[in-house]
Amino acid sequence: MCKGIDEVLRYMRTSRKEPDEQTLQLAREAIDEIASLAVPRYVVEIFSKEKLSCIENSDSGASDNCSETGNDLVVLKTPYGAEEFRSKRLCEFLDGYDRVGVFCATLGLEVDRAIEFASHVSAAKSMALQAAAAARIESLCDEICERRFSPGYYDLDVSNQQKIFRMLDVEHRIGVKLTSAFEMVPLKSVSALFGV
Repeated sequence: MCKGIDEVLRYMRTSRKEPDEQTLQLAREAIDEIASLAVPRYVVEIFSKEKLSCIENSDSGASDNCSETGNDLVVLKTPYGAEEFRSKRLCEFLDGYDRVGVFCATLGLEVDRAIEFASHVSAAKSMALQAAAAARIESLCDEICERRFSPGYYDLDVSNQQKIFRMLDVEHRIGVKLTSAFEMVPLKSVSALFGV
């Protein structure tokens, strides 16, 4: 289920403290339409954290200033070998956890199609559908874990999507594809890591 109308209104960025009845009705209809179209799917796996450390800074030869260089490394042990994620912020996020969950979730292509169609008919409806879909995918992600870290956050490059897709076999398992620009299709999809 969606997080609720308040969350949808927040995503719609309504400027009024109390939205008018027309905006409320638009949000309600969008929530209902997304609920009827969404086919939520996800894949999640838990991996052992092989390593969480700083890498020696090749410029200075010192490892004590790694927090300033951003060369931190998370290594996850998979059945196919190790996957490395370089990110100081991800290291901080996962510090204290022995294992790392990795997931990808989606609402399916019908949601994308409805938003695309609405964009040619009504900007307001398109915005409301976008907002309802954003709230719904966040709600689905919250069912998996409440705190997560996705490629593209802070210093974790978006190209790390490839590693997640490889680790989880995302395209075959839930039908989400990755473009050459590391965007997920369907668009209302999320991939992330979390501590376990």
